[in-house]
Amino acid sequence: MICTVTLLQMIDDYSWYPVRHRIIPRKIRDDEGLPKGADFTSGDVGILLASAMYYERIRPEDLYTDNGSQIIAIEEFLEDLTDENETLIRMRNSIPGRPRGRGKIEKFLGLMDELLKDLPANFVGKEKDLAAVGAARRVKNMLTFERFCTIFDEYIEEVRKRPRNKKEKKGRDQIWRSMPALPAPPIRRLKVLTPQRIDTHVAVNTWKIVFDKQEYEPRITTANDMYRWMLAAARPEFVSLHGAKLDAGWALEVCLDGENWNECVLKSVKQLSDDKYNQFHNAALKRIREEHAEIFTRVQDAAQRVGADRARKHVVTKQPTLPEELPQQPADAPKTPPAGVSTPHPEHGRSPSLKPARRQQPLQATMRDKQTADLGAMPDVAELMRQLEQEIERERSERG
Repeated sequence: MICTVTLLQMIDDYSWYPVRHRIIPRKIRDDEGLPKGADFTSGDVGILLASAMYYERIRPEDLYTDNGSQIIAIEEFLEDLTDENETLIRMRNSIPGRPRGRGKIEKFLGLMDELLKDLPANFVGKEKDLAAVGAARRVKNMLTFERFCTIFDEYIEEVRKRPRNKKEKKGRDQIWRSMPALPAPPIRRLKVLTPQRIDTHVAVNTWKIVFDKQEYEPRITTANDMYRWMLAAARPEFVSLHGAKLDAGWALEVCLDGENWNECVLKSVKQLSDDKYNQFHNAALKRIREEHAEIFTRVQDAAQRVGADRARKHVVTKQPTLPEELPQQPADAPKTPPAGVSTPHPEHGRSPSLKPARRQQPLQATMRDKQTADLGAMPDVAELMRQLEQEIERERSERG
């Protein structure tokens, strides 16, 4: 399906730094698979603005626009991005017929022409030339949309490193990074700009938060974050989750204690060095022992003997349970684990303290551990239903 595209571009007024962009096809397929014309919407503008603030970690003071209806439509949401004591984001629109200040935008778009003129199927500067448009549509080696986006992204990275003019030595990116900026709004505020957003409660199960078939955990930056994460994983309560779907995927934020918020990261991403993780890990356990003695044993066993990545909650009680103790290997036995048994990986940065137990003998289970183990042996709901169906079938066959 051949089509042109729309470029949504945000640039910084001072440094001329291209902050964020989106490329949107001008033709899509409807529910029946037939092609139809399309244009960008206020939702696309909201995603662009939210993504720019989230990934660049800044909040603009002013947005200068060309009075486009799709852009004006997001103005009503700008007040929701800041607290009462914070500076509002103001939208400033150029005067129709008098585009003062838009010269920088037009000059920047001229840089885009440098890229487009050397690509197949272009008709830069010839929008009204029907012959040029027709020739562009007949090019055999026309770029796919995905390939064009890749080429455009690479070109933007190159432009970011260029100086604003020939007299300067610093690139746009250097000037952009050197300037002070207001902090970005949190995800729970940014979500008002995006069409796809969530506000829900989720369970912390197996020391992870599952959303959209991905496994997440809170971003750990302090020992207090680790402390809240351990408590949330050890308790049966659900936690609040906010999210917004940006141009690069979902951005999530979780509240573990009803007051403090943590950004979520994929569980496969290494957050901390081994030393830093151990420091936060030990500090959090110490605080739990002092303030929550009633659950300290469960948390310590799960975090130290099994690991925060492998501790599980019981399907009924929602309390942490430990797998059966593995038999001790003889001294001359090979160090490779038995088939089907996974070992902790200290190098991934989330559980570096999970090393083989130093004790030579298995720990003696307490009465509470035994009760938990008994609960762990209970069949789940699916198993009970299967047994009930078998009983009914057996009675029917006996009656027959």
